[in-house]
Amino acid sequence: MDDKLLRSNLVEVAWQDISNKKSSLKDKHFHKKSIEINIIISGWVKITINGKRVKVNRGDFFVIYPLTVVEDVEAGPNTELIVIKAPSIPGDKFLLSE
Repeated sequence: MDDKLLRSNLVEVAWQDISNKKSSLKDKHFHKKSIEINIIISGWVKITINGKRVKVNRGDFFVIYPLTVVEDVEAGPNTELIVIKAPSIPGDKFLLSE
């Protein structure tokens, strides 16, 4: 963002279209310092969070706290979400390979 009023290291907001996403080894990751709030706008997401498989639908949300391991992300057709991450720290995503 070029507008200084919209730039902040305190929070990062993103819209994502992850329609028909299949699980990948690249999904498995964690953040050391950031908290993520993922709000499902449409469709559904299946995700494994710290070893527990969950399904979230349109209107639901899930929170990923620091050091929480996320993996096996799948999404249905027409799946969109808003991700709010705080603080916004470039490089605070650590991949875990099998």
